[in-house]
Amino acid sequence: MWQLSMSLSATAVYCHLYTAIVVAVALWSVAESAGSGSGVCTRSELAAKTRLHSVYKTRLQYYTAYGRDCGYYYSRWDSCSRQRTESYTENEPESYTVWETKKFCCPGYTESDSSSADVQDCRPVCHLDCLQGNCSAPDHCECWSGYSKQEGTENICEPVCSQSCI
Repeated sequence: MWQLSMSLSATAVYCHLYTAIVVAVALWSVAESAGSGSGVCTRSELAAKTRLHSVYKTRLQYYTAYGRDCGYYYSRWDSCSRQRTESYTENEPESYTVWETKKFCCPGYTESDSSSADVQDCRPVCHLDCLQGNCSAPDHCECWSGYSKQEGTENICEPVCSQSCI
């Protein structure tokens, strides 16, 4: 009895150890990679899933037999209860894990309003408003056509004049 309980607790320890290793690998494998300046990064996550699988089973089936099926000395009007083994398949849920690639906005980017659940669209964040320009990368303003950055600033664009501007 002691050996059985020792075996069961050792199995539980190995199971918890395996779970801890799987979780550690999942956390360690989070990899961020900016995809061609889109601001969308990806990471691999371990996801738990469930599926149905067929299991072959047997069961005893009781039935009423008549006459000689009951035995040599039974008449054909006699009946008896008999049993036979019946086999069948049954669908049972099965848990498994898979690695899935999840998309998310990279640091310095935020999800745009038009993002759908499937494809994530991320836009850069500029902490200072871009005046006469657009936020083209995190904290980087790009001036509109006909404008250039005002000297000493990163977010203010002023008109480019061929003559002296007032």
